[in-house]
Amino acid sequence: MRATRERRALPENILRWMRKEDRSRYGTGGVLAAEAIKKANYRAEIEEHNIFLNWCKLNGLPRVYSRPDKRATIETGWPDFSVFYGGVTLFFEFKITTKLSKNQEITIGCLREVGFEVFELNPNGVPGAAAAEAIEICREVFGL
Repeated sequence: MRATRERRALPENILRWMRKEDRSRYGTGGVLAAEAIKKANYRAEIEEHNIFLNWCKLNGLPRVYSRPDKRATIETGWPDFSVFYGGVTLFFEFKITTKLSKNQEITIGCLREVGFEVFELNPNGVPGAAAAEAIEICREVFGL
């Protein structure tokens, strides 16, 4: 017999006491508020990345980009984007709601110490604001 999903949402105080496997039977009604917020923030950061990545592609800007939804293939703590143009390199770290990790603080500090510009972009809850800010910085610095 196939397990069915319950259609109703349970109150948060009951969900907190349930095992994750049991909560999954309730579909989206079994998700804790904190889990839903974390997932929404993660999706928002990916959307910001996609906006900026597509803009870089459209303008032919060489870049190094580590996708947040895949296992990292570059050094831990490296900024999300490294963008190159005309002998200038810019680094961008997109942060929707979280703070920099210790590795990111160290790496960004080292990059700044040797003279690179690293931009930490935090849109304060405005969709697309971080990507728009990164695009504006690129246009200004690269003269596009």
